[in-house]
Amino acid sequence: MKKITQVVTFIMIVVMLSGLGQQQVNAADNITKSTVADSETINNWHDANALDDSTKNVGRIWTDKSVSTGDVTLTGRQNESQSVTIKKGADSDFLVGLSALSSTAKIVGETTVPLDIVLVLDVSGSMDDPAGLTDSTKRIKRLKGAVNDFIDRSAKENDKRADENKQSRIAVIKFAGEESDKIGNETYRKGQYLYNFTQVVSGYKAYTSSDKSELQEKVNALKPAGATLADNAMNLTQKLVKQSKTDEASNENRKNVKRVVIFFTDGVPASVSNFDKDVAERAIKSAKSIKKDADIYTIGIFNNADAKITGHTGDGEWTDIEKANAFMHGLSNNYPNAESYDNLGTRAKDTNGNDATYYKATDASSLKDIFTQPANKKSRLN
Repeated sequence: MKKITQVVTFIMIVVMLSGLGQQQVNAADNITKSTVADSETINNWHDANALDDSTKNVGRIWTDKSVSTGDVTLTGRQNESQSVTIKKGADSDFLVGLSALSSTAKIVGETTVPLDIVLVLDVSGSMDDPAGLTDSTKRIKRLKGAVNDFIDRSAKENDKRADENKQSRIAVIKFAGEESDKIGNETYRKGQYLYNFTQVVSGYKAYTSSDKSELQEKVNALKPAGATLADNAMNLTQKLVKQSKTDEASNENRKNVKRVVIFFTDGVPASVSNFDKDVAERAIKSAKSIKKDADIYTIGIFNNADAKITGHTGDGEWTDIEKANAFMHGLSNNYPNAESYDNLGTRAKDTNGNDATYYKATDASSLKDIFTQPANKKSRLN
């Protein structure tokens, strides 16, 4: 909103009749004395549209000199009740006002910046399980629906931006078993079991409505198989975040990119099936490095997902529930300096001053909306 700053300096000038020349007075002492001045213009800035919503008057200065035979009242444009009156002395003939009015502006608005988004998707064997106690739909199907909806929304936003440098890009990582440096959707056998490689399914690309199906087809082709090696996933994520920084540095037309990581899992970090402390700690250490350049959001739909649990309470050993929830916190930006699930450090605050939290889907129907929340952010200019 535009702000008007008015600096008014009044000089009281006393013009005594005797100061005009004694001879003139004596020669016309039978004439009634009168004082005359031009119309005051000191409040004419009201008509200059100085308070409109444009920026055309930013930095402009209005000056005025008014001579009055009486008191002068200064009034505000927005509120006439806010006024001040300068009194003319009884022994003065004129009141001379010199004023200067300057304008400044504070523009408050929103601008959308391009995003580089990494979707880190759990494709472990448990993703083939039902989504909930009362929902027989497989978790992987629910995940695909949420991701495809996310891609749809991103494409629609990109449709509005003709300049590709201003469009948001999406990359997809799947994680389960051993890490692969190849881009694709490959599996391997270990004994009699089939495992998904942890690998980049698709690198960064800005999708619009015309080609979004390319990425959606890759997501739809994902099948559950394997463990939950979150540490391998974060290794690959770190590489993509670094690539985003390199891309930004090499392209002067793509600046101020915001980097976002959305990590989705339905279970605990594990090399087989149970919580693996080493996997968890390696993942959180990689995440700590990533947080310097990107925001990490975590989404969990595992049993007993509870964002209120941040660590161990009571006597005895940590429970798997405590470990799993503390891990989700430590991996995310909720704890920027987390070293491990049992050494989280100081908790961050959200924009409302409350403790930051991770996202959880208590049922399958809520997953779709939750998945789109982290990246639906606009930067505010103040």
